[in-house]
Amino acid sequence: MQMKRLAFSVWLVVFSAFSVAAQPLAIHAHPQKATYESPAEWPFLSDQCHWMVGGVLAHTHVEMSVPIYAELTPGMKLTIPVTFKLFHTAGRITTIWSELGTISYDTVHPADPIYPNLVGDPSGVSTWTGTWTLDTARGNGSNAGPFGFSPHGWTVARVVARTVFPDGTSTDTFLSVPFYSMLHPEVPELSAPENAGIPLRAACSPTGRWGAMITEFHDYIPIAPMGLGEIWNPEVFTYSYGAAAGVSGTLDRRLDPDLHNGIVGREITSPFTFDTTFSGLGVHKFSFIWDERTDATPPPDFPANGQVDSLLVVNVTAGDGPVISLPPPPPPPSSSPSPTLPPPPPPPDWTTFTPTFQHLGTRIRICDGLPQADGANCLELAPK
Repeated sequence: MQMKRLAFSVWLVVFSAFSVAAQPLAIHAHPQKATYESPAEWPFLSDQCHWMVGGVLAHTHVEMSVPIYAELTPGMKLTIPVTFKLFHTAGRITTIWSELGTISYDTVHPADPIYPNLVGDPSGVSTWTGTWTLDTARGNGSNAGPFGFSPHGWTVARVVARTVFPDGTSTDTFLSVPFYSMLHPEVPELSAPENAGIPLRAACSPTGRWGAMITEFHDYIPIAPMGLGEIWNPEVFTYSYGAAAGVSGTLDRRLDPDLHNGIVGREITSPFTFDTTFSGLGVHKFSFIWDERTDATPPPDFPANGQVDSLLVVNVTAGDGPVISLPPPPPPPSSSPSPTLPPPPPPPDWTTFTPTFQHLGTRIRICDGLPQADGANCLELAPK
């Protein structure tokens, strides 16, 4: 009997855990959908930091499928699949951390997961997969992400990978993702740090005076299939926080790049951020690239022929779901003059019997005084 009770208790614990894991996740006020029914629906994001080292543009990737905009409740833990990549990197990822979660790896087992020592391949791609466990019990109590959870309102959590190169330089690659805290809904809602709205951020912070190069959104991005013809237009913000003067950046938008295979992707020329009339059907990568470079004669504090990029890549599916289109943009002003319209026809030539009595063919009218040019003071009589 005792064994049966024990078996039933174990079954109950397992069943309860499975039920919790299978429960939908509420999404906070997103116009496309109200819940994530399973992790298969979580959007894919890629943060990439590109750094010129010895004439080679090395890449560090932090990527994940993550339930952005999900509501967090007390005691919640989310297990989020995460991938780290090094491309053409004669260096290593020495450190990976998250203030509000923990990282574990599928194929490597370092004594301390914060210091995994992931070695890159100077002529290829190295990839490591694992999980990021976001834990609402963590945080320093600051109520400001990424170091603590907001008690109520938009909050961010991040994963950071530090890559160190043989020349002594390094980069930090930050992917910060938004959640909506319902940890203490009884307190007033707080704004996101820096008044960033709904903050989704990719950042690359290299050695030197480049500053933290940031590519981010402050509003919702699509998280479900868009209808063909649908348009979403959240503004993408790019800037270099703390950079020295002398170097300016440019924003490059690309559709479906595959940089590891030499495909830069098609330049996005649409005035809208996510435009399915431009992308066409299918699953597409929308890449937003904040790029800074120097030439052979750089300004002070910068290396010659340097380059650093911060990329945020978002997967978006087009061709399914309802159409929620914005009105089309107004047509551009024409450089050619407007056509000249012909003059209006002259008014009818009425014949005057008396100063107040006129006719035009078989039409007759009586006027109140001398007829005005437009006939406003005349009354036309209906024929019998």
